[in-house]
Amino acid sequence: MGTPFAVILVAAGRSERMRGIDKLWLDLWGRPVWRWSLDTFLAQPGLLHLALVVPSDGIDAFASALPAGASERCLMVAGGRERADSVIAGLWALSGVGHDDETLVLVHDAARPAVTPELVERVATAAAER
Repeated sequence: MGTPFAVILVAAGRSERMRGIDKLWLDLWGRPVWRWSLDTFLAQPGLLHLALVVPSDGIDAFASALPAGASERCLMVAGGRERADSVIAGLWALSGVGHDDETLVLVHDAARPAVTPELVERVATAAAER
């Protein structure tokens, strides 16, 4: 088993620089952009919970696009006005399911779909050693 950790996957942005296109929902080889990061984290043996922080009006859309079986470890969280507010909302959600100050929490931007399992494990291991 890998290093145990929780994740805050921030997907609450409005893609304002994309001029009306929500980059998180763009199709990238058969999946929305945000699903690439989600799927990578869900495949990690050390993942405890993942707080998926999304726009408050997008919770249903994101929840319906979760892969089968993911809802047991995924917490759907309404994001805040700023990225920091969304991260705090994710921390509160993780705290609400029993994670405390000792839980290693990784934060990742869902608009960055190229995270690899190897990178996640290296970051989690390095952070756990600190």
